[in-house]
Amino acid sequence: MVEKGFSKEISQTVAEESSKNHELLSRIVAEEEYGLKEETLENPVKAGLYTGAFYAIGAFILVTPYLAALTVSLAVLLSLLLAGIALAATGF
Repeated sequence: MVEKGFSKEISQTVAEESSKNHELLSRIVAEEEYGLKEETLENPVKAGLYTGAFYAIGAFILVTPYLAALTVSLAVLLSLLLAGIALAATGF
């Protein structure tokens, strides 16, 4: 901690407190040594709804050729083409 610019007193206090609290020590090591920071989800329900909605949209895109009453071989080809376009759009 001193190497990062903290005073010796603050570094000593952090060392003493973190040695008493294993979870705090783990967080400090993860952040300082490995650069890993704990991220929180702002709203898990919102994230779940977005995931579900986009999953449904993606599935609907692939099923559309079958719903259009095309022949099976044409529906499969169109479904593969739509999947490639969807993946390319997502990757872009």
